[in-house]
Amino acid sequence: MRVLVVEDDRDVREGLLDMLGNEGFEVAVAEEGAVALEMASATLPDAILLDALMQGMDGREFLEARRARPGLSEVPVILMTGLPTRIVEGLGVTAVLSKPFTREELLRALRRCAQAAAESRAERRSARGPVTELMAADHARLDALLARACAGPELDRAAFDLFRAGLLRHIGMEEKVLFPSLSAAQGAPLAESRRLRVDHGALASLLVPTPNLDIVGELRSILLPHNALEDGPGGVYERCDAALEGVSEDVLRRLSAYPEVKVARNYDGAGVYRTAREALAGSARQAERKHEVKG
Repeated sequence: MRVLVVEDDRDVREGLLDMLGNEGFEVAVAEEGAVALEMASATLPDAILLDALMQGMDGREFLEARRARPGLSEVPVILMTGLPTRIVEGLGVTAVLSKPFTREELLRALRRCAQAAAESRAERRSARGPVTELMAADHARLDALLARACAGPELDRAAFDLFRAGLLRHIGMEEKVLFPSLSAAQGAPLAESRRLRVDHGALASLLVPTPNLDIVGELRSILLPHNALEDGPGGVYERCDAALEGVSEDVLRRLSAYPEVKVARNYDGAGVYRTAREALAGSARQAERKHEVKG
């Protein structure tokens, strides 16, 4: 379980890092709310442990900004506070921990977060339309392949090669079938098309050189917010289901029949890494513009 700790007190932050690390959690830390918001948007942790009172963006402001971020609004939050709990009621968090709290209280709150996340996923799955179901299932399949590829100390090339071919096919499904169908149905291009296509270019560029764990990290830094934008609540796929009602069966048939992509060998020649860096920079700029518009 991946936990983001947001706490401006160094001693408390380091204590939580040690405690959670010893319990087997994967922990990231941030000492400012604004920094934590960007970290959480990029990585979509399984739970956020948030201090209520901090310098700069405090816990309340973080929660307000979080609601505008696709996918992030669904991440369970545990609010840590020294204030009376009645003061922080109604903030939409999964649990409130009154400082000081015990290890058992913290673990109990994290179990509640895990349960809330599982229930939320199950509820979304039951309400999904056919396009969302198909495309989100492909996201999950690719996520599992990438996780398998980097589960050991060395990259599993067989699993990564399956991921690589599958991701290129998924990009083709969107670029050649889904996005044009949506544009035709609504009479205008998808609003996020530029952002998604820049991401697609960055992802494809990272699949050119021989893979390693650093490249996997870069791929994940793009895929987490990208996938949330597509299959999160109110995301691209949900809007496709709504706009394509009446023609969805034909679109689904074309998506399902989309051919496997012929994948070239990895290439480490001159300019490959420069192209990848430029594509990554373009993806980051698009993400920043999206957040600025929402802000």
